[in-house]
Amino acid sequence: MAQTAVPDLGIVLAFIREGQGWSQTRLAEAAGTTPKVINDYEHGRRNLARPRLELLLGHMAVPPERIDATLSCLAGSRASSRAPAEPGDVFAGSRRRIEGVSLRFGRLTEELVRGGLQLLSVEGQALHGLQAGELRWRRLKREAPTPARPPRSCRRPLDRGGLPARAAEVQKGSEADRGSAGARPRRAAGEDPAEQVNDPQSSR
Repeated sequence: MAQTAVPDLGIVLAFIREGQGWSQTRLAEAAGTTPKVINDYEHGRRNLARPRLELLLGHMAVPPERIDATLSCLAGSRASSRAPAEPGDVFAGSRRRIEGVSLRFGRLTEELVRGGLQLLSVEGQALHGLQAGELRWRRLKREAPTPARPPRSCRRPLDRGGLPARAAEVQKGSEADRGSAGARPRRAAGEDPAEQVNDPQSSR
């Protein structure tokens, strides 16, 4: 009896499940099904569609992108181990080396793209945080209360008719009053009583 070929998606499910360390029973409990269904998926006895495979991988926290990566790895393994078409095929070794180089180049490209996307994601998050901080700062500046303006009398400079100038005027006026009050008035000649007493002509 010829052995039925296992579909690639069933191989992907078995490969990723074993790589994650999950048993068929554990995956069946997480997906709400039976271990027999998982076993049928992996051995090709039950049709496994890609949406269903993505759902099963989601229970194991595996992103859907790993399906394509696993399929690519599977295709590369088949190509590198493919038997030559004819026993005397001298180009079989060259084709295998080409397949090996293609696989390595594909892995390097995948790592390069993944690293670039991760870097762009980090820079994008940093730029988003910076823009959010600027918007918040502008909002705080708009919502900040305006300080009260002092009265006009307080805003007038002191050296331009302010308090020192007024104090100087008051001091100058008080000094003038004291000077006028302390000065003795000058009398006209002949009005001094002492002079009149000592003057012999006035006694006559």
